[in-house]
Amino acid sequence: MAGDRGVVAGELTVDGRTRTFTLRLPQGTAAAIPLVLALHGNHPDATGRIMREWTTFDEQADVWGFAVAYPDGCGG
Repeated sequence: MAGDRGVVAGELTVDGRTRTFTLRLPQGTAAAIPLVLALHGNHPDATGRIMREWTTFDEQADVWGFAVAYPDGCGG
């Protein structure tokens, strides 16, 4: 996918449940920045990666200087 610089894949465990996510940082930002969570509907194929493809949040993050987190769903 174009614009993959600044993309981090990770996971977080809360109450014993592991959740995966993709985090996209805006280009050229080194200071503290806001974080936008891009949540998607309850569809088994809707992942954080697909939300990156379906939206313009990566481009908006570069323009406005915020980070975007695209969490994956949990069980559809």
